[in-house]
Amino acid sequence: EARRRYADKVRICGKDPYSISTTPMDVPLNVNFAAIYNYMVVEPNPFTGAAKDSAKGMEANLWFQQGWVKQVTGKKLVNVFVVRGKVLHSFSLRERPLNPWVIIDHDGRILSAHCDCAIGLLETCSHVGATLFALDDIRQKFLDKKISVTDLPAYWNKPPANVQSNLYKKIKDISFGRKIKRIWEPVLPPTQDKYANLLINLQDKGVQVAAMHSFCGVGCFTCTSCEEANRLQNEFRDYDLRNLFDRSYRSMTQPELNALTQSAYNSMVKDAEKLLRITELTASQDQSIHWSVFRTGRITASVLRESCHTKISNPSISLIRKICYNKDSSFQTASMRYGKQNESRAYEQLYNSIVDCHCNAVKLQCGLIISADYPFLGASPDGIITCDCHGKITVEIKCPYAGKNNEDFTEALLKMSDPYVIRTEDGNIGLNPNHKYFYQALMQIHLGNASFGYFYIWSPQKQYIFKIKRNDAFWEVCRERASVLFQRVLLPELMYKA
Repeated sequence: EARRRYADKVRICGKDPYSISTTPMDVPLNVNFAAIYNYMVVEPNPFTGAAKDSAKGMEANLWFQQGWVKQVTGKKLVNVFVVRGKVLHSFSLRERPLNPWVIIDHDGRILSAHCDCAIGLLETCSHVGATLFALDDIRQKFLDKKISVTDLPAYWNKPPANVQSNLYKKIKDISFGRKIKRIWEPVLPPTQDKYANLLINLQDKGVQVAAMHSFCGVGCFTCTSCEEANRLQNEFRDYDLRNLFDRSYRSMTQPELNALTQSAYNSMVKDAEKLLRITELTASQDQSIHWSVFRTGRITASVLRESCHTKISNPSISLIRKICYNKDSSFQTASMRYGKQNESRAYEQLYNSIVDCHCNAVKLQCGLIISADYPFLGASPDGIITCDCHGKITVEIKCPYAGKNNEDFTEALLKMSDPYVIRTEDGNIGLNPNHKYFYQALMQIHLGNASFGYFYIWSPQKQYIFKIKRNDAFWEVCRERASVLFQRVLLPELMYKA
């Protein structure tokens, strides 16, 4: 069980954290007390399912304050940070330091941890806690501008070389190597402009500093990532449907507005090369800063069924808001987190299940696919599999929370409030052709120009693989209804908030 759990944790970042090269300059700057408390106390224990409730882990703040943490280093990967620490033993001061590691999401959420101490498998030992409180201290000192960017590798006091001889001495008896000053010379803090000028000089020399983004907009400084974002925003301005809005349109007559929307519909840009570039830019999907931008205003596969069934004369307000005012949200339910955490694992299992059925099969990540013929339509499969025998195959993955701890996975699926599987006449399990997920998978196949699609339902106990074939006649009906909705309802909303 412990071996399986360790493998699950390693799978989050793709390799064993002990084999990753880390540096002090590459640690996350957004780990706070709330994230530590949530991980140490609130989140369920991976072995028992009960809340961790680790008082020892929370008391580790004292360990950090007393100097037991000798070093904290990190490495930023595509989706996560890997952080490693060196923490002294509590009772064996002469032994080599322990080596805990922590995997942290880019938003500061702690995903998993491990330590090579006796209870490190429980993931909430004092050594893991001390490392996390060290990251919290970095955040407070660094982002509150209490230290300069060049001080980061040595921001805490390392324990003396001979810990045993100095551990219990009074402060007045400890030699710090120089005479303690009684009166300090006044030092004027650097101004914001000085910070900005320093970072501009570093940026010109190609040096990347972790805090550059925090100073973006100060004085005349713009961080590299924002400069790149601004460049891409200008390059793809015509593909951002939010730019269609113009307040002056509201003063026009209805015939003028009708002619205006028709003209805008006919002149939508369809550069296939740039549309492919958008797919590449959004390959990380909701982790990409461009994801929400290019989805806004477009009918995507997840809302195709609603778009086909809403009345044009009285369209759904919630549907219009969902399409035209699509905003990123950091809020996630337990079922959403469960699906995200297991999606890559499920994709790997699906690939291993079907790889022998295809010639030279390769699995790929996929971003937002925008139709070149109908650029107001978009789809983003969970993956694309290419092979010599079928060309391109889309992949849609579902990891239902109902199957997390349910031994009878099939019954759990059938009893869901909105079941997307049904029991067929012959007693087998099949997809519900009237469900929004079926519409979603079908649109992915046609926009992705795929031969067919895999619909994969995953749980730890059991998995289902469904093959969805192309249906050109059905797709034409759906596409036509979506086109009418966009032209008569969504486009006026985007242009003048009808």
